[in-house]
Amino acid sequence: MKILHLDSHLAIVVKRSNQLTVPHAASTSPTTLDDLVSHLKTTNQRHFVQSVHRLDYVVGGLTLFGRSDKGVKRLTKMMAERSIEKWYIAKAAGPLYIPESNQKKGVIKMMVETNRFASLSDKNSSRMKLAKSHYEVLDEKSNLVRFKLDTGRRHQLRLAALHHFRTPLMNDTFYGAPPCETMDGIGLFSSRLKFVHPVTQENFDVRVPDEFLPDWVTVDMDHSQLNKLLNQ
Repeated sequence: MKILHLDSHLAIVVKRSNQLTVPHAASTSPTTLDDLVSHLKTTNQRHFVQSVHRLDYVVGGLTLFGRSDKGVKRLTKMMAERSIEKWYIAKAAGPLYIPESNQKKGVIKMMVETNRFASLSDKNSSRMKLAKSHYEVLDEKSNLVRFKLDTGRRHQLRLAALHHFRTPLMNDTFYGAPPCETMDGIGLFSSRLKFVHPVTQENFDVRVPDEFLPDWVTVDMDHSQLNKLLNQ
């Protein structure tokens, strides 16, 4: 875990892949929340912390925590109102399906089930919810895509890759990708958060520094190429 921002009301950290965001009864391994609390205790800081933004176990990247009652309540409300913008970088397991129109930027809309085991379905039921994501193909050769969430359904971007690009994300064996033994987690990383601070009203636009990006993003690019891709 790396801390990118820390103040009296919130914390922004870089969660590692293959780690729970918060404790779960089925696991005794340290979570991102545990790591943050441990750091605060070690540095003699107030260690009230509560998660307002969770990433899947297999997903790494920017994660947001509240550090005061006011911060938690307001951040939770902002999440529900979708006023916190979230971007992800993804790498597909196979070649990206690009339609004949060669459209490399757009919106993916689909209906997904919201029960524990998320899936695509055409059936009408109370579990079906709209999932909406913006996408942009960053590098077709490397199968790199940037997503921006409009909604926050379970496994939304993992399903978006299947639905739109006709391939699972790299190492996402749950959705049929071949295993990659050299890779931690899957090809999905929370790379940017943009919001207004819930107390100070300061504008935040936090992007993961290059040195904290996973190898599958940086392996085929030099610094200038990477900077152009991630900041265009």
